Amino acid sequence: MPNDKASELAKQGLRKQLVSLEGIQWLDTAKSYYFIPVTQLSLEEPEVAAERQYLHSVESYAGNIGGNFNNILVYHYPSGSLKPIFDRRINIFQYQTIAYDSTAVLILMGWTKDTNQDGKLSYDDNTQLFYYSLANDELYEVDMLGFRYISHEFLSPEKELIITVREDTNNDGEFSDEQDRTILLKHSFVDHTTISIVDKLLLDQLQKIIDG
Repeated sequence: MPNDKASELAKQGLRKQLVSLEGIQWLDTAKSYYFIPVTQLSLEEPEVAAERQYLHSVESYAGNIGGNFNNILVYHYPSGSLKPIFDRRINIFQYQTIAYDSTAVLILMGWTKDTNQDGKLSYDDNTQLFYYSLANDELYEVDMLGFRYISHEFLSPEKELIITVREDTNNDGEFSDEQDRTILLKHSFVDHTTISIVDKLLLDQLQKIIDG
């Protein structure tokens, strides 16, 4: 549902989507922490919404790894405590759990920004990468340094993410598979910083070699 449509319904005290819970999955079983993905159910007709008891509307897509979720609840089983990770509008399309040094991290891919200004959070927007650290109960967003996210992998011994991104090589304001190259970034789980693995000087040297 477009943002303006959802906003208009909210002003009328109506909603077109219902929050729904998508099972329970492990985060850190040794410490009895789990997480519950939050999704949404589309209604055939708008219904009356109790004030402040509905979440944002997102554009739903089928057949993608992980599904489409609008929040994640962290659940501590012994105490029964529940905490939503996000306090803002998001569409999460994929997540993964990783563990290192006796702690757990939940990596999340999705969108909080309507970068193409079409009123939806969808695959046409620039993907953002987040992670929730159970050790300090914090959510972090990975700085893409102005590049467009493509994929990532976790290097456990280094406690770092290696991220493949696309740069706007020809400076036309777009990220093209045919015209713009991919480069590698690394993001540290220790100090939460992102840097390029290969700097521009070396890239230019490599370019001169193939240019002859």
